[in-house]
Amino acid sequence: MTSSGVLRSAELLFPARNCQARPVHTCLQSPCRQQLAYTSPLRPSTQSTLRRAWLSSGIQRPRPSPSHGILCNAKGSESPAATSPESQSTLFSVGLGLLWAAFTSYAFIFSPNQTPLRDLYFIECLSFLQGLDGPSKVNAIFTGLFFTLGIFPAIYSALLIPSARSGNKIPAWPFVSLSFAFGVFPLIPFWALRTPAKDLVVPPPRNELGNGLRVLESKITAVSLAIGSAICLGYIISHLPPFADSKLLVDYLRLFDESRVVHVSSLDALALVAFSPYWMYNDAERRQWSSRGQILPFLSFLPVLGPAIYLVLRPHTKQ
Repeated sequence: MTSSGVLRSAELLFPARNCQARPVHTCLQSPCRQQLAYTSPLRPSTQSTLRRAWLSSGIQRPRPSPSHGILCNAKGSESPAATSPESQSTLFSVGLGLLWAAFTSYAFIFSPNQTPLRDLYFIECLSFLQGLDGPSKVNAIFTGLFFTLGIFPAIYSALLIPSARSGNKIPAWPFVSLSFAFGVFPLIPFWALRTPAKDLVVPPPRNELGNGLRVLESKITAVSLAIGSAICLGYIISHLPPFADSKLLVDYLRLFDESRVVHVSSLDALALVAFSPYWMYNDAERRQWSSRGQILPFLSFLPVLGPAIYLVLRPHTKQ
């Protein structure tokens, strides 16, 4: 039996009743075949003969081209092809935008705000406007958390400006600069708007180091941030049970429920901690750091101190 005869026989054996005029070879995948084989008008003996002829002919069943973007799913219906990287990037940006809108709305509209005057007093104390002993007048746990929020923007500056420069030319430094005052709120829009740069060289060559990059790539800066992070983290831990009276923790939780400054600052610190492992991995991959697979998982579980230690260990530009 010739090839054309076999194909004609296959059309009789497997009529494309539910495949809407598609070529017969695109409907001979197992789900469609199981669905259509029992609708053939031929007698069973004729069906067996045609099956043997089809199998012995050696004709290969062509696979649908991926360029068509259509595949036959388990029910014989058409399904779209996989999502493109551009679509995934768009979804990621939209997701970050929605997260930023929800977080901002909650922080400035729906978060607790029972003690606005006391919040102002806390800010004055922590800014040393009430004297050098101002921070001692505020809950010790929140004091350590507040000063941690001053270290995190410097850490993110060292992670984002050298290795997270955007392919669409959106600069990182305005968003990072605003984060010193507003924490994670300016950073999320940058993450949503940026596109990865393909031709980025990290660490930057020595001849491309300006004054800003020179500071961010300096090991002195990294060591200073690590020391500051260790002091803040140690200060917070030393005022938690069992190292201190549990009344401090109870007082902090009460402030968290009443004070907008304490509530939003705590969530801000939590968000900065949550995003830091991703940007550590991004920076380490850009720098082709050989130890990233062994050390970064451990550093990711150290809030504040982990990213600071990474800045010390990562490959630096030789200055």
